[in-house]
Amino acid sequence: MPSLKGIIIFDLDETLVDTTEHVVRSTYRTFLAHGRDIDIDDLRTHFKRGRFREFREKHSMPNEFFYGSPEGVHKHRVPMKESVDNGHVEMLRGADRLLHDAASHYAIAIVTNTDEGETREKTRLLGIEYDKAGPSYFIRAIVPTRPDLPRKPDVAPMIEALRRIDLPESAPLYVVGDLDTDMECGRRLRALGYNVTTILINHFSDEYDHHNGERDITVRSIDELRKELSLK
Repeated sequence: MPSLKGIIIFDLDETLVDTTEHVVRSTYRTFLAHGRDIDIDDLRTHFKRGRFREFREKHSMPNEFFYGSPEGVHKHRVPMKESVDNGHVEMLRGADRLLHDAASHYAIAIVTNTDEGETREKTRLLGIEYDKAGPSYFIRAIVPTRPDLPRKPDVAPMIEALRRIDLPESAPLYVVGDLDTDMECGRRLRALGYNVTTILINHFSDEYDHHNGERDITVRSIDELRKELSLK
């Protein structure tokens, strides 16, 4: 194998796969379960404009309800397999080729805040055989969320991925994701001595309310990301 340029740690949702419709439908079901008869098209428009927080506030549904409550989205969401089978989760155009081409030059890992079952469903859209991830596969590590592992922006999942890849800390490390959460992980890794470049991939509008943090590079598409990684 030729010498590698460095390491890339990818997020999954809205970075390599489009889960927008799955999230919209799951959120809609959550509102209905709590007696809120909302317009799903209005919800979808707000979400795609990046104004989901505004929509929640408009309907008096706090952020903690969605992400910290047992009665929230995690209880009422559409099963991921159902969303994948119905085409409500899709690979972002060119993401599969990006991974294969990047793997010729970089050690590749995926670190996500979704559980193993959901991660398996989404990675199969990318042509990834989940159980093959390792030193001899084009994806060196996949780290989903687990009960014993803190979620991003804690760096523990990324440290686990880096341990599996086993390249020097001085190797160039690109952290690629769609949220401030991912960019914060990159900043924390940099503080630990890693040679990090953070890349925010923003498929949404500039209004998106999770894109306020610092990052080194912003791209708007997979094609722009390829250029930043010097992939033909």
